[in-house]
Amino acid sequence: MRALAWLCCAALCVGVSATAPAFVLYVPTEYPTIQAGIDAALDGDTVLVGDGVYTGDGNRDLDFWAKAIVVASENGPHTTIIDCEANGWDPHRGFYFTRGEGPGSVVQGFTIRNGHWPGLGGGIRCAVASSPTIIGNIFVGNTAQDGGGIGCSASAPLILNNTFAGNMAYSGGGICAVYHSDPVVINCILRGDSAAAGDEFYWDTASSITVTYSNVAGGWPGQGNIDGDPKYVLEEKQDYRLRRNSPCIDAGDPYYLDPDSTWSDIGAHFIDQSKPLITYLTPQALTVHQGGTLRVLYTLINFHDEPQPCNGIAELKLPDGEPWAGNPLEGPGYRVIPAQYTWRFVREYQVPSSCPLGTFTFTWKVGLPGELFDRDRFLFTVEP
Repeated sequence: MRALAWLCCAALCVGVSATAPAFVLYVPTEYPTIQAGIDAALDGDTVLVGDGVYTGDGNRDLDFWAKAIVVASENGPHTTIIDCEANGWDPHRGFYFTRGEGPGSVVQGFTIRNGHWPGLGGGIRCAVASSPTIIGNIFVGNTAQDGGGIGCSASAPLILNNTFAGNMAYSGGGICAVYHSDPVVINCILRGDSAAAGDEFYWDTASSITVTYSNVAGGWPGQGNIDGDPKYVLEEKQDYRLRRNSPCIDAGDPYYLDPDSTWSDIGAHFIDQSKPLITYLTPQALTVHQGGTLRVLYTLINFHDEPQPCNGIAELKLPDGEPWAGNPLEGPGYRVIPAQYTWRFVREYQVPSSCPLGTFTFTWKVGLPGELFDRDRFLFTVEP
C-alpha cells in the first residue's frame, strides 16, 4: 500500500524523476494567475494555489505545455475554486491536455465549475495521447457536447478521488471516452450528472472506461463499486464533504491510504479520523451586501467511541489581514460531543451597513486549552 498525501508529490505518486531541484511556485502571492505559475514552472515543480475563487483569463483554459508538474490547491477543493464563467457565447473550460502529457502532469484539489464547451470536455479535456493524473477535484455545473466533467479523446488519464455532480452533456454527463481512449476511474463519486446518452459515463466502440471502488448513481459493474447516497454535508450549497455516516468512508481502493493512514475514502474529500473532532463551515453564500445577513452552517463530528469535550471560537479577519474588532464573532463556547455523533447548527450574523468592502476570512477553531483539534475557514466578499 502507499499513502495518498493531500499534496501529491509527483516523484512519489506518479513516478516522475527530476534531475534538477524542484521548486514550489505560489499563486497568487508570487504569480498573479494559475497560468502564470504554470508558464514559469519546470518539470518536477509544483504550482501551489491559495484559497479563493479564480476567474477570468489566466485562471481558465489552463495549458500545462506538456510539463511534468503538479498544479495543486493549498487546502483542497472546498476553498479553491476555478469558476470558468462560461456559456454558449463565451466557451471556456478549466484545463486541457493536448500535448501528450503523461502521468507526471497532475491537477489536484480544485473545484472546477461552470465550464462550457461546444465539443469535448466541459471541465477538462484530455486528447492527443495525453495521460495526466486528475486527483482530488470536484466537477460541478460543467456542460459540453461530450463529457460534461471530463472529455477524453485518444487519451488515458488516471481519474482518482474526484467528485462529479450536476454536469451535463449530450454524451457522458460525467466522463466521456472516444477515439481510442482508456481512462481509469478509481475512488470517485459520480451522481447527479445528466446526458442524452450515459448520465455518468459514455464511451464509443474503440474506447473503454475502467471504473473501480467508486460510488456511481444507478450502480456500475467493477470491483468495489457502490451505489448509495454519499451523505454530503450540504449538497445544495455545493459542500461535497462527507458526513460521519457516509458509505464512502473507508470504501475506496485498498491500494491507497488516506493521509490519516486509514483505508481510502471515495470522492474528493476524506474524513480525517485521526482528529479528536472534525469541523466544517458551510456559508449560505460567498457574497453578502452591507447591511445584509451572513448565514453559516456549523458541523462538528466525533468519529470516535468516547465523548469529547471541546471549546469553540469563531473569528473574522478583515480584507487588510487585521482581526475584526468584534472578535470573537462566536464563542468561546464549551460542549461535550457524544461518541459517534454529529452536531449541526446554524448561525446568522448581521453585516453592519458600515462594514468595509472586500474579502473577509471566517475561521472556526475547536479544541481545548493548549490543543487545537481542528479548524475550518472560508472566504466571503462584502459588496455595497
